[in-house]
Amino acid sequence: MNALPQNRRKDLGLRPDSLVIGNFLPLTRKEDQASLLKAQRKLRAREIDTEVLFWQDGPLRKDLCSMAQRYHIADSVHFGPHEGNADIFFSVCDVVVFCGFDHPNIDALIQAMRSAKPVVATKIPGYRDLIEDGRTGFLVPCGFPERIEGVIKRLEANPDLRTRVGQAAGAAALRK
Repeated sequence: MNALPQNRRKDLGLRPDSLVIGNFLPLTRKEDQASLLKAQRKLRAREIDTEVLFWQDGPLRKDLCSMAQRYHIADSVHFGPHEGNADIFFSVCDVVVFCGFDHPNIDALIQAMRSAKPVVATKIPGYRDLIEDGRTGFLVPCGFPERIEGVIKRLEANPDLRTRVGQAAGAAALRK
């Protein structure tokens, strides 16, 4: 990893060597960030060095903060500046999770893919139309944090898989 993303990580309060799981979606009821926090709780219980970065704001921020406190993972959950260049967000993330219930954010998904990041997304129309499961990203059912956790564990344990899926995602996004 080059120095620029490392400095950006430090500026955002992220540890230099952790696996950063990013979420670029607004913190609203249309999304399912609670499943991501449940997955993070299990990852941390297994002593897997991960951090979650929520980039956008929304009405559920307070609830998500409380949930992180209850799960004793608040030290590994970060809320970004909610503004500024999305390139900063994508540069510090190792994996990007899109856990929407039924309103996909296609622009953000394509931007994550163009950033050559492996993506984990829920199997909803829009996401499943753009992601080839296991090749350009990973699809999981809505409301199943254990499935998010399983994919993240695989990606954390296998940096080559992260690179391969991220590069395939980047190539696929360029064709969109």
